[in-house]
Amino acid sequence: MFETTSNLDNAMEHLAVATRRSFIALNGHYAELHIMDVKICCDLFNMLVCSIASYVCEVWVDSKKIETIEIMYQGFFKSLIGVQKTTNTSILLAKFGKFPFEHFTWGQLLLY
Repeated sequence: MFETTSNLDNAMEHLAVATRRSFIALNGHYAELHIMDVKICCDLFNMLVCSIASYVCEVWVDSKKIETIEIMYQGFFKSLIGVQKTTNTSILLAKFGKFPFEHFTWGQLLLY
C-alpha cells in the first residue's frame, strides 16, 4: 500500500525536525568537549546527524522536502570552517570531499 502525499510530507517534516535537533545537540557537544579537529567533527556529523537525516531515504528520495535537510547539511560544513552563508556550496563540498546530501540518498536507493 502506498503512502499518501500528505503522510509523506508529515514524515519528512518530522525527519527534518529530528535532524535539526540532533544537529543542534551535536554543535553544543563540540563546544563542550572542545573538539577542534575537522575530521572528527565530520565523522561525528556523519554518524549522528546524517544517519537520522537519511532514515528510510529509499522511500522519500524524490520528495521536495529534502531541501530542508540539504540546507542543514550544507550549513554544517559552512559553520565548521566559519565561512559566510553565501559561499559557493559546490566548492565547499569539494574541499571536504563530499557530495550533496541528495546524491547520497539516491545512492542508497540504488543500493536498495
